Amino acid sequence: MGMERPKLPKNVETAILMKSARRCALYFYLYGDLSVKRGQIAHLDHNKRNNKEDNLAFMCFDHHDPYDGKTSQSKNFTLAEAKKAQDGLYAAIAAKEHHIRANSARVKVRTKPKLNIVYDVNQCIWSVGGQLQKDGSFKRVMSVHFWAVITNDSDEALVILESYPEGTKPQLGGVQPVIPPRRPMRQMMFALVLPVTGTPGQPLETRWVLKDQYGRNYYTPRTTFRWVSSGIEKLP
Repeated sequence: MGMERPKLPKNVETAILMKSARRCALYFYLYGDLSVKRGQIAHLDHNKRNNKEDNLAFMCFDHHDPYDGKTSQSKNFTLAEAKKAQDGLYAAIAAKEHHIRANSARVKVRTKPKLNIVYDVNQCIWSVGGQLQKDGSFKRVMSVHFWAVITNDSDEALVILESYPEGTKPQLGGVQPVIPPRRPMRQMMFALVLPVTGTPGQPLETRWVLKDQYGRNYYTPRTTFRWVSSGIEKLP
């Protein structure tokens, strides 16, 4: 029977885990990866009785088995290569690079900025518009527009990809205004939409939905849009 393999001393095991912070030496060496891995402590010289601290390294499962195994077709990691990888990992952990990279890799959650919208009440208008069809007829749609001063309190410009009265759907793509950060901008919003939610000849009270480049919705204050006849509403 062979000699019993000595148990790895707890103080040595703790030292390896603390110095490596459970990062794989070979993974860091090959890919610069400093993320936490599931793994084991490997004997670099493949002598399971040599429990000296400089002969031990924390390796992930993906690299521990190949390191301990024998390959016939490809060149395996050398002892010198593994020790070099271990030294590089320890230096990176000592310099807190694993903390720096983890912080820089965190996804920045975009906070929704506030849009302040002040209408020009004399320029809030709606009417019945029309889309010319192939047979020469008109498809009635609701035409709505307003002028307003819009302020964006974020640090980046907002691109308004869609804008339309609440409860409707735009029928044509329109201008996609860019609202600059922290600077008042006078802007016209215009939309041809369905269904026609207003009664021809009567004011329309509604609010608008504005959708930015990140898919976030903003709602304007409710206001009254005065009726202006286009004549299309009288067509048969």
